[in-house]
Amino acid sequence: RRLPRRGLYDIPRHLQPDTLELHLQDNRIRGLVSMAFRDTPLLRVLDLSNNSITSVSPSTLLGLRGLQRLSLASNALRELDRRLLGPIRSLSHLDLSHNSLTGLPGAMGESLRNLSQLGLAHNRLQRLDKSLLENLEGLGHLSLKGNPWRCDCQVIGLKLWLETFLFRGEDGWMDGWTDGWMDGWTDGWMDGWKDGWGPVESCGWGLSSL
Repeated sequence: RRLPRRGLYDIPRHLQPDTLELHLQDNRIRGLVSMAFRDTPLLRVLDLSNNSITSVSPSTLLGLRGLQRLSLASNALRELDRRLLGPIRSLSHLDLSHNSLTGLPGAMGESLRNLSQLGLAHNRLQRLDKSLLENLEGLGHLSLKGNPWRCDCQVIGLKLWLETFLFRGEDGWMDGWTDGWMDGWTDGWMDGWKDGWGPVESCGWGLSSL
């Protein structure tokens, strides 16, 4: 179901229970309440990008056990509760770019073991919890550019993890992000992810020094 640019302030009710994709980008939604998608338990794709979301209930996604792709990009999120993704084990694509996140709970990693693509670009991240990173066993695509990394001993864990991540030797580990992997999503919502990802530019090292 595609409902972009409808001026919506809330998640619409009475959606068809067999809905598999729900595109709500470019609306005016400001908050996500508990069990906001209880009418659509079979959702596989959920796009909430480019709204004005500032708060998300820990139980917003309760019941969406089969959710595979989630975009909360281009909102105003400052934090996410560690329980948000708890019931979901099938998530493969998660885009949190262009928010104001200062961190992610380490415990959230348990829900991200099957994640293959993660977008955290253009937030306010200064460090990432080591336990979170160690759970990203299947990750193949990552974007961290545009964050104000804090260049102290705490960021060394991120550097070491990135070295291991890149050492896997997978050709084209950043290829394909903008080439049809999410056909039908808002045009240009991932512009710039491939070019100059610069994971920790502010610390003076990136791909060239790994």
